[in-house]
This record gives sequence, C-alpha cells and structure tokens, in this order.
Amino acid sequence: MGYISLQNLSKTYGNKFKALDNVSLEVEQGEFFVLLGPSGSGKTTLIRCIAGLETVDSGKIIVKNRLITDYPPGERNVAMVFQNYALYPFLTVYDNLAFPLKARGRLRKRLWSEALGQGKAPTTGIGYQLGINPIKPTEVKENIRERVNRVAEMLQITDILDRKPGQISGGQRQRVALGRALIREADVYLMDEPLSNLDAKLRSSTRIELKNLQKKLGITIIYVTHDQIEALTMGDRMGVINKGQLVQVGKPLDVYNMPDNLFVAGFLGDPPINQVDCSVSERSSTAISFGGYDLELPGKPDLSSHSGKPLKLAIRPEDVEFADSGAKGTVTFVRSIGRINYISVVLSETEEMVTKVTTEQLAISEGDSVLVTPKASSADVFERDNETLVWSAKKQ
Repeated sequence: MGYISLQNLSKTYGNKFKALDNVSLEVEQGEFFVLLGPSGSGKTTLIRCIAGLETVDSGKIIVKNRLITDYPPGERNVAMVFQNYALYPFLTVYDNLAFPLKARGRLRKRLWSEALGQGKAPTTGIGYQLGINPIKPTEVKENIRERVNRVAEMLQITDILDRKPGQISGGQRQRVALGRALIREADVYLMDEPLSNLDAKLRSSTRIELKNLQKKLGITIIYVTHDQIEALTMGDRMGVINKGQLVQVGKPLDVYNMPDNLFVAGFLGDPPINQVDCSVSERSSTAISFGGYDLELPGKPDLSSHSGKPLKLAIRPEDVEFADSGAKGTVTFVRSIGRINYISVVLSETEEMVTKVTTEQLAISEGDSVLVTPKASSADVFERDNETLVWSAKKQ
C-alpha cells in the first residue's frame, strides 16, 4: 500500500453526473504526482475528496495507513493550495502565513502532543504547561514568528510580510498561498492549478522553483493541472483523468511515448498527435493502409482480427517523415519559430491534415508534393470507435 492509497472512489452529483468513477491510485511518500485532464474531467473533485471538502459515495481514502474517508477536513492533516489563492485580503502576508497556526489552536495541540511523547505531564491553565515550564502566550507567538520567517525566507518573500494581498503581484500571492500550506507541516499537499493565474514567463520559472522546493523538503504533493507542459516537466509520475476515470498512470515520458488509448495520445503533445484513418491492408495482415499507401509494420504483427474495422494511425509530428515512399500529399503551410519548423500537409486521397515538426532546414515550400510516412519505430494503431490500443511499435 502506498503512502496515499485511493481505493475505488466514486462521486456523483445529483442523479446523473458521475464526477469520479471507481478511481484507484497509489502515491508514494515524497512523490510529486500530477493529475492531468481537461476541464470537467474530475481532477479537482478528486483532490477535494482527499481534503475532505467533498464526500465520496463509495471507496476508501488512506493516508499514512490511516483511513480518513469520513474524517472532517481539520483532522486529516492535509494542506491545500487553491487556484485563486484564497488569501484573506484584510490580513497582511505575515498574518496570512500565520493563520493556519493560530486557527483552532493547532500549534498548541502539537506542543501538547510533543509533551506527551516525551513523558511529561501538561496541564491546562493560562496557556499550557510542559512539566514545570509554563508556555506563555508570548512563547507561542515567538514559535509562530520563527516558523513564518523560516517559510518566508525559503520562498523569498521576507520583504513583503507587512503588505496585504492587494499590494503584491500575482507571483508573490502565489508564493504566499504556497507558504500558507507549507507552514502546516502536513502529511500531503494538494495543489489545484496554482500557477494558472501567472503569466507565461513567471509560470515557467515558478515551476522550477516549486519542483526544487518539493525535492528539498521531501514533501508529498498531488498537483492538479490541465497544462501538459506542467505535467511533463514537474511530475515524478502523472495520471491522466477523463470523464471521472483514471485512464493511465506512469512516468511522464512513458505516458507521452506509450499512450494506452487514443484520448491520452491526443491530449498530450503540442502540436497534437496526428490521427489518420487507416485499416488493415487487404494485401497483408501485417500492414496497415492509410492515404492510399500500405505501411508494413515492424515485427510483422498479425492484425487479422481487426480486418474490416475502422482504425486510427497515430503519429507524433516529430515522427513524421518525408521519404521516397509513402502517402501522397501536398504542403499547405510552412512556418518557423526559431529553429523549429512546422510543415502542414494534406493527404491527397483522404484530405486529412498531417503536421511535421523538425529542426532541419528543409528546402520545401507551399504547394510542393511530398510522400508522408511515420517512423516505423514510433507508429501506434488504435481502434477508432472505442479508442483502445491495437498495436504499438514501442511496446513490442
């Protein structure tokens, strides 16, 4: 069992919309796990269920071997960073950071617990007493001050502690929201698209900072995003969720290179993966036909059981080749962004669009005729109707 174990979670809103459909997941201690999916896929609902902000209809939530499915949010020792930061506008940055420690006497409860663990006998009164040494309110405040300053220094926001959220930038507000979660010393940190409100340049640098911070502290994070770049660059592992179902889990590059279904293949990649109608060749069951061309598959797999069924050939833009043989097409668009060249081709027989991405400087112009074929070692074939994987060169 993992550090975090989600077992067969289901959640329905009303009588119709199934936000989570039998989701199971294991997350290890110290792991940065990314949940990736489109809007409405169930990713935010999932972490809200872990936090206790939503109840599940069925299933179990286990953290550090504790079954917390029915615990109220305050007793789960889970910290959450929201998409809109959820800072108190009337409090300073310092007080926003300190708020989790002050609320409901959380710090005093921890000190009480530590005293019991040391065999001491705390008593109630004005403040708490650990053995014969009383803990005065001033000492509690000093402990809070020490922890706030430590987190602020770590996040490089010590110079704005006296300001209010409306007086700082979006990037600074993001760091304050992150600091308010980190000061909790929680078992798990849940983050709901925390960088989505930042501009592109700041988002890129903050990704690196957050990932480095997670490694330094060794904390466990479940990070929700619809941004594939965040998922591919930040996650130790990632899970792709769609229509309430966790459709694939794995290391980012493994999920990108070896998608289990057509949805995952199409959701990851920019430009998107090329999806071309194809079928098992009438000439050979070890070849597929697309755009009027028969492509012999590496390893000569027997696809006879799929004969007559509509299939999809999925080709990453970086794996498209112009060769001496292939499907005939016409170049319709050529553009360059720095060293990267994007070339769009319309297949002559089916009028489907195929995009090629390359760093090579090709002597090619709009209107040129080309022969298109995928790299044989990178081809994936899916069933068109149910989107399941039929064959992949990378999984042979």
